[in-house]
Amino acid sequence: MLSRRIQVAKMLLEGHTYDEIRKKLKIGVATVSQVEKWLFRGSGGYKKTIKKYKGKYKEKDEFEKYGHVPFSREWVRKKYPLHYLISNLIDKK
Repeated sequence: MLSRRIQVAKMLLEGHTYDEIRKKLKIGVATVSQVEKWLFRGSGGYKKTIKKYKGKYKEKDEFEKYGHVPFSREWVRKKYPLHYLISNLIDKK
């Protein structure tokens, strides 16, 4: 849950709207507004965290990094290849 709030804070700082954040991260408006309140009126914890990890991790999203959404059919096929052995063999031909 905390990582999702950090993603919300990062997106707010990048200038995304509430609706864009809500649709992309599949969270409620209340969560976005609470993070915004803590981000701009709080003690600065979110900004420190984002600044700390910005250089540590590349800017790519997890979705861009792996090329598919977690728990999608493609993700499951890659995660559990033996369950899809026959279809994987057919796809390679």
